[in-house]
Amino acid sequence: FSRALATTWDITSAMNYFLATGNVITKSGLGLMQFTGTTVIAEKLNYWRYLSHFRCVHRGAFFAEMRTT
Repeated sequence: FSRALATTWDITSAMNYFLATGNVITKSGLGLMQFTGTTVIAEKLNYWRYLSHFRCVHRGAFFAEMRTT
């Protein structure tokens, strides 16, 4: 068990990086269309300002860069 535990990938450092920067580090790709800008930083200084962080829906960098007519 200890050998299996030692060879596993450390998920905590990846989650810390994801929450701090919003960028995903993955070996498999996870089937995601974007790897940057996936987190919302919300500061809870005041309740209404905290809720205003979630008022807008962002579809992601993939849709912002997509060129369709």
